[in-house]
Amino acid sequence: MTGWPRLPLPERMSPEQAAIHDSSVARFGGPYGPRLPLVLAPGLHAPWAEMSERLAAGALPGRLRELAILVTARFWGADFIWYAHEDPALAAGLPPRTLDLIRAGKPVEGTAAERAVAEVVTELLERHRVGDRTHARAAELIGTGCLVELTVLVGHYSGVAFLLAVHAAPLPGDAGRPLSAPTEEERP
Repeated sequence: MTGWPRLPLPERMSPEQAAIHDSSVARFGGPYGPRLPLVLAPGLHAPWAEMSERLAAGALPGRLRELAILVTARFWGADFIWYAHEDPALAAGLPPRTLDLIRAGKPVEGTAAERAVAEVVTELLERHRVGDRTHARAAELIGTGCLVELTVLVGHYSGVAFLLAVHAAPLPGDAGRPLSAPTEEERP
């Protein structure tokens, strides 16, 4: 699939729109990724990008951040998020087995902190709340500040998943469909 079937980009873009478009294309090697729809709502791009950058540079260790992003991607079936974060997760030290477990929707078998993060994310997404025991365990293992950051991270990446889903985001040709079945158009 090429292009964004539900995202008609303007033929003539303002300088602000063109900058968003060009930065998105440069970042992902083509017209992919969650920033591209923001061409149509350019006032949202800067605060959205700033939130992404702050979360990437936050206190939550990269290994736990990437784990949370992948659990969120799995929950929403967000192939692009998985595609964009699989290599960073491995580079942050998550073993391939952990990624396989997440992809299969099974409990994580990592460190106590990894298990706690996965439990918080899963409870939050599935139940829309986090139980006292899960909260206390996570706060003890990663700290309350990181738990707040984790919550914002899950909300942010849920929003990314929604943005990609509503606008039928294409995947780069080499991405496959790591989380979901091929669409009707993609079936042979």
